[in-house]
This record gives sequence, structure tokens and C-alpha cells, in this order.
Amino acid sequence: MWAFLGDGETDEPETLGAISLAAREKLDNLIFVINCNLQRLDGPVRGNAKIIQELETVFRGAGWNVIKVIWGRDWDALLERDHDGLLLDRMGEVVDGEYQKYTVESGDYIRQHFFGKDPRLLQMVEHLTDEQLFKLRRGGHDPIKVYAAYKAAVDHKGSPTVILAKTIKAMD
Repeated sequence: MWAFLGDGETDEPETLGAISLAAREKLDNLIFVINCNLQRLDGPVRGNAKIIQELETVFRGAGWNVIKVIWGRDWDALLERDHDGLLLDRMGEVVDGEYQKYTVESGDYIRQHFFGKDPRLLQMVEHLTDEQLFKLRRGGHDPIKVYAAYKAAVDHKGSPTVILAKTIKAMD
């Protein structure tokens, strides 16, 4: 059984109210896919936080298997070159509101404000054009990453699974 939800819907108490029951009963045929686009119908989700980490904590705490699909394949080569963990640290310190801003700004803005926090990060992306930086995909827009998450969810046994997929609202 699959349920497709948005991160805004998880603000509703009814959405998360009984998730511990599903884990307690070992409903490994239950899969939630939560589209984390940082938007509710009436505005942004939970202000300037990190919704994926919040949801991960709630679901793991309730006994669910958690799969996060945050970054698309475009980021893989950069992450492989990140021997000191600088890029991972930067990704972790940026809050949801800043990621929303990067969605509507230019590649030059992303270069300056995301990678420009450390000269070593700038060096890591000096071979990329501004257009390539702008087009770095979130994981929920990468069909191969999404497929891998779906397969891992179906193959998992012993508890329900939630897939937290980072996306950009209204993007294909």
C-alpha cells in the first residue's frame, strides 16, 4: 500500500498520529512517499527549518525505515570529490528557506552564496558553468534516484517505509 503526501500535509496531526501503530504491527507493505517541496497550500512549511530531518526523526522514532532522496545524480561527482566533507557540511548548514532562494536565483548567485562560503568549495565547482550550477537537481526530480528509493522500499522487510524526496514545487 502506497500513500503519497506532501510535507505540508505532515503538519496535520491526523497524518502522523498513528504511525507508531504501523511500525508496531510491522506493516512492511506500507510505504509513504513524502514530497518535500517545502510548501503548504497557505505558505512555506515550518519556516526556516529542515523539514526532511524533522520528518526523519519522527518516523525513525516511531520505528519506520527511512529513505531520503535529497540530491540528484548531478551532485554525485561533486560529492565524490568532497574528501574533507566540506560540501556535506555546507549542505547540512543551509536551511530550507535558503534552498528555496537558490531555486529562483541564478547560477552566479548559487556560486557566490552557496559555494562561495569557502574558497575550497568554489574551487570544487570552477569547472561548472552558472547554468550547470542552476540545473543541479534535487533528488525527487531524478528518476534514477527515485526508482532506487522505490526499489529499496519494496525490498525492505520488517517495518513500514517512508521515502522523503526533496523537490522543487512546480518543476518537472
